[in-house]
Amino acid sequence: MTAATDQEMSGAEPEAMVLTHGTLESSDLPRARDFYENVLGLRCVQHGPIAQLVAGCVDFGIVNVNKHRDKISPQGYENRWILSVGDEQAVADIHRKAVESSFCASVGNITRDGGIVRFVIQDGDSNWWDVTSLPADHYNRYFDRSAPGSVPIGPNG
Repeated sequence: MTAATDQEMSGAEPEAMVLTHGTLESSDLPRARDFYENVLGLRCVQHGPIAQLVAGCVDFGIVNVNKHRDKISPQGYENRWILSVGDEQAVADIHRKAVESSFCASVGNITRDGGIVRFVIQDGDSNWWDVTSLPADHYNRYFDRSAPGSVPIGPNG
């Protein structure tokens, strides 16, 4: 028996597949939208009566679904959304806005580790956000088997 390639296991050409969105819950779409747009700097469009799309500047987004407050499933920090904003000043600007926002349940301190700055936010719907200066393509190297320091994963790793 031979190990299958990543392409054989997925059933599709990697270039033909696109991870398009994730989902999070909100009890108040207008308040959540204000937070996404005016604190995190994301774009929003309400595309249905109980849902809005939230996106940065790439082809991935979040569907924000309206639910009654007692139906929202609180999330732990391990289920956070990571928002790469580019540089230390952008992280500091968002941190200031988060501290001023009444929608934030918790705003962590800015930390520095190896030249990367970050902080975490828990929003009013118990969603966690990790705002960081990591380059937007930081995680791509994990999928590039030829990149120095990449860690092979999968059956052919």
